[in-house]
Amino acid sequence: IVRDTIRDTDATYEQQYTYIPATVLKSTYDKRNNYMTINIGRKQGIKRGMGVFSDGGIVGTIYQVSDHFSLVKTILSINPNVDIMLVEDGSFGLLKWETRQAPLGNLSGVSNDRPIKKWGRVVTRGGGSIFPRGLEVGRVYRATAIEGRAQWNVEILLGTNFKKVQHVYVIKNLLKGEQDRLE
Repeated sequence: IVRDTIRDTDATYEQQYTYIPATVLKSTYDKRNNYMTINIGRKQGIKRGMGVFSDGGIVGTIYQVSDHFSLVKTILSINPNVDIMLVEDGSFGLLKWETRQAPLGNLSGVSNDRPIKKWGRVVTRGGGSIFPRGLEVGRVYRATAIEGRAQWNVEILLGTNFKKVQHVYVIKNLLKGEQDRLE
């Protein structure tokens, strides 16, 4: 098996990432907490807590690692808590999975002082040193006011099709240690 590593340097933030391709061997999408098994592990430099994305958008984080395989806890799980934002106005919050439906997620913590545009892009914010800023999460599906609170309940149509995803990339932030020490 030939494995390539893709390198990306973000000059704006001077952060360097390496993207390691992997194949999905097994996955779930209809449980309370969903996982997938990928065909790379410790011998390829994979560690617990690394981010994972597909061509459609973010997938989850590495949960367990063996020498040749890894288990990914997908964003279709209780409290994935990924820092995400609306591209249109920069409003941000955490990705949740409150709907318990495979194609939908939630953006929590967004103030309802501005309207939310349907089908607006939602991307990673870059916090937490796991996902770089700007990775696709999905599109705004619906925003409804939360009774008694000055916030929107923003439902997101997730970009990754968890029923069909076959290939993913594991994100290695080469400056994660420095960022973690500073924070």
